[in-house]
Amino acid sequence: MVYYDDDFVSRPQVSSLMDVFRDMVEGHPAPGFPTQRPDPACPDTWAMACVRGDYERASFRRLNHWVPLFHRQKLGDAMFDLSLQDRKKKLVRRENVYLEQIDEEDEDFVSSIQDQLRSLHCQKEFVEMMAGMDFFASHAPGDGNCFLWSVLAFELSTVTSGKRATRDEMLELRKDACVMFT
Repeated sequence: MVYYDDDFVSRPQVSSLMDVFRDMVEGHPAPGFPTQRPDPACPDTWAMACVRGDYERASFRRLNHWVPLFHRQKLGDAMFDLSLQDRKKKLVRRENVYLEQIDEEDEDFVSSIQDQLRSLHCQKEFVEMMAGMDFFASHAPGDGNCFLWSVLAFELSTVTSGKRATRDEMLELRKDACVMFT
């Protein structure tokens, strides 16, 4: 996991889920839990970033959005570079759409556009920082199901397969998760 919080001025730290639980609960992990840190480049390891929805750095408790991260070694250099280039192009296209609308006369609308532009700027910084750490930061919709979308991204290998998860697949996973925890 990568926590994009404000405890670190430059690069965020990569932590395992067990490290996070260990920090939250005094003592040691429950018996049976692995104690060594997983290798993010290992094929069986899933890496995710926990960020704020607008990608601004914030305290740990304000992080509310999950993003799947794919390590360069898993994707290979060519797929990593192509995916990163495509992601950046999409962010620039979204930015251009907002910039075209900034001349509106409605102050509230302009303020909203400026917020969106600030968020896009932060998102671009985040994507660049993750790339510098050899992670491709994929997209997860901010609809309250971002963790589930991230899980599906790994299960379906969306970056390498080109397959996109459907809303029905996400809803099925959500239903499965509800049954598991009730």
